[in-house]
Amino acid sequence: MQYPKLDPMSESEYKRSDLREQKTEITRDIQRVNEVISCDNEEALRELHLSIDGKYSAYVLEWGGGMYGYIVDYGFNYELLGKSSLIHNLKLMRAKLEGYAMNLKTPNQRTYSPNNSVNVNVSNSNEINISISFEDVRRQIEEMTSLTRRQTEEALEKVSEIESVVKGEGSKKTKWEKIKPVLTWLADKSFDVAMTILPLLLQIKV
Repeated sequence: MQYPKLDPMSESEYKRSDLREQKTEITRDIQRVNEVISCDNEEALRELHLSIDGKYSAYVLEWGGGMYGYIVDYGFNYELLGKSSLIHNLKLMRAKLEGYAMNLKTPNQRTYSPNNSVNVNVSNSNEINISISFEDVRRQIEEMTSLTRRQTEEALEKVSEIESVVKGEGSKKTKWEKIKPVLTWLADKSFDVAMTILPLLLQIKV
């Protein structure tokens, strides 16, 4: 018996097939997010958060933007993420995947890559730049009408703690160890307070 000869798949057909497979996979992951959010199990939320982040963070532009516990150049700090934060992040991940699925890219056409990040050259005026940054944050905190006087003072104290660690002696690892209590404190604060203070932690790499 002679079987019909199959013509090889053209390059355009191959790409369309590959994109269909990617879209199917993304749709499957979106459904996983829906299911885990519905079950409201913190361990399952954390596990899926890790899985989705590891799978798509290098492919979706500004992946961590708007998400709790995300620090540029470091990724997610899971010590900052409780159940409500995980749900918030997964909902944002789902929305970003829905948008990404409408403009699929293959791995060699990444929309984001660590190698494509913008480098900022810092001069010898590091101390001045740090000082301005901390003062800006203090001013923003003092202008937050949603905070009580006591809450404002507490937030300002934490800013001073971070500043002390940043300007102090020690390796980056040692400084991160010292800053952990502040990260734990931030986990229970409002989104505005967290997003205002978190950028200061990046000064640790200076």
